[in-house]
Amino acid sequence: MNSREAAYLAVMASVKENQYASDFLDFWKNKGSPSLKDDHLAREIAFGTIQRKLSLDYLAAQLTPQKKLNLKTKELVLLRTALYQYYFMDRIPTYALTNETLQIAKKYCHRTFTAFLNAVLRQLESTKLNLPVDSLSTYYSYPSYFVNQLVNDYGVVKARTILDAGNKPAPVMARRRSTLYEVELCKVSEAAYSSEYYIQNRTPVELIKELSTSVIKPQSILDLCASPGGKTILIHDIFPDAKLFANDVSEEKLKRIRDNLQKYTIEAELSCGLGETYPRNRQFDLVIVDAPCSNTGVLNKRAEARWRLSAENMKALEEIQLRLIENASHLGNLVWYMTCSILKEENERVVQKACQLFGLDKLEERTILPDENGSDGGYACAVRKR
Repeated sequence: MNSREAAYLAVMASVKENQYASDFLDFWKNKGSPSLKDDHLAREIAFGTIQRKLSLDYLAAQLTPQKKLNLKTKELVLLRTALYQYYFMDRIPTYALTNETLQIAKKYCHRTFTAFLNAVLRQLESTKLNLPVDSLSTYYSYPSYFVNQLVNDYGVVKARTILDAGNKPAPVMARRRSTLYEVELCKVSEAAYSSEYYIQNRTPVELIKELSTSVIKPQSILDLCASPGGKTILIHDIFPDAKLFANDVSEEKLKRIRDNLQKYTIEAELSCGLGETYPRNRQFDLVIVDAPCSNTGVLNKRAEARWRLSAENMKALEEIQLRLIENASHLGNLVWYMTCSILKEENERVVQKACQLFGLDKLEERTILPDENGSDGGYACAVRKR
């Protein structure tokens, strides 16, 4: 199976089977042992196709006489993968993507569609395709709900910058543990096997650095939603004498924490359960709530996440976030609330509600927005019992 076929099947798994494209590609990589170049190509096509589906459907309509698409899901997905390569990847020869896409069509689709696809792809170089600059949702390919929230929170100009950053490849960064807060660009191979580095974006490091001013030498720290363990490791490096407790909701998540702690020779008491119901039979000097959220600060890393953004899902997340803060406030006087979101409705407004409902005072607070240099978006706030 070549890269384009693997990318197509990964997108199909995401669309039809409610799986993550990355899981399918990991399986393909382990079973088929593709070269590093082929693996990267498959992932770029698959993730880009998922992210850009609104833009791709708009482009596809320009290649059909009726300006409408009436295709089966497997047909539409294949057309999207071809258009993504042509319009968004500047190093892909048209003849290569055309020939290989048609081979995939012959294998998985009806011959009538294959003929249609052949006719469409032959038009690529003679048709001037364009995206509507007046529609941020279609141009950048995000749900209109999210776009409207961004514009309301930050204005049109800043919203465009954020939307553009969410469509750019995510660079690999690693924190150098010996210098504590120093984060640098790197290759995975340079950091993955060294205990001197932890692969981590600069944003959570900056956020925790700022929050650390609100606590002096805590003796006990609970990370309530700890997987995969990056914040736990950073907290250990900042407060090496503190006793660490790390919790998450499943054994699978705990295994990731356990593996990381073992790699970095860090001791922590682990537990498995919902953070909202973590037992209140002891007190901690600091409780960290890295809450489940919309992931709107890291949409360039999570291809499917943008299509889960809706008012209903945000409301459900808010309920979890508030319950986590409430329980954390009973477990310790000082709580750090953190998300990898940039939406104020699950950051500032959740904290505001929590302070009103649970008798808390807000201390330090900071939001970092995604940028062209690869910084993730994220939010952090320290709250204390009155």
